[in-house]
Amino acid sequence: MTFPFCDGTGHMTGMGYGLGPWFQLLIVFLFFLVVFWMIKGGTQSQYKVSQKDTAQEILQKRYVSGEITKKQYEDMKKEISE
Repeated sequence: MTFPFCDGTGHMTGMGYGLGPWFQLLIVFLFFLVVFWMIKGGTQSQYKVSQKDTAQEILQKRYVSGEITKKQYEDMKKEISE
């Protein structure tokens, strides 16, 4: 009796065990994709903050981008000015 992906000597031909080299290439590709994502910045915010930005400017950018609500903006603004 012969089995699929077997060469008759009892050895697997490669495609019968997982997905063979294609699966390994997928794993390597995903690894480099994750490394690239981490180097690039990962989960950084969408707005850019320079070293010169004040707390008020950062707060304004967050409000304009929709990251915080008007209520949160007003509360934080009041807290900054105190």
